[in-house]
Amino acid sequence: MISRRLHGRLLVERAIMIKTYPYFGFYKSDNIAYVRGWYRSTAGNNYHLKLIFSDYYPDRIPELYLLSPKTLWKYCLVGTINQLEASHQFHTLSSDFDDHIQLCHYGSEKWHAACTSIGVMTRGLLWIEAYEDHLKTGEDINTIINQWKRRKQWEETLNVNE
Repeated sequence: MISRRLHGRLLVERAIMIKTYPYFGFYKSDNIAYVRGWYRSTAGNNYHLKLIFSDYYPDRIPELYLLSPKTLWKYCLVGTINQLEASHQFHTLSSDFDDHIQLCHYGSEKWHAACTSIGVMTRGLLWIEAYEDHLKTGEDINTIINQWKRRKQWEETLNVNE
């Protein structure tokens, strides 16, 4: 049974999610609440994501899984990300019982109760775009995301100095 506290929090986040990412829906069964939906990348590829909440959400970080494609090839089809299990280079954690890759979206040291499912989903979509960059360039996802962060900081510095 989903707690009243969790149910109330998810109602608020659902309203925001519908406006931000209308292609993702909130679902619940007797003992689990989750968000699921498809995302089409800027390259035109489809990805199916599932975000699972524990009863301790938002105090405990939710789990984000990539359901499809199930096999994530590395650059030039030299192995798969699936073979790596948990990987800092590729921002992945252990797989679920169906071998779906779990995406690392927040470090446990950065997660707090004010973080939301919308933020998690945004990071998941950024992971997808970084994965597609990896397929083109061979750079690992961690390097790509760090390059994006440095570029954003540089652009913000330029805007402040104008």
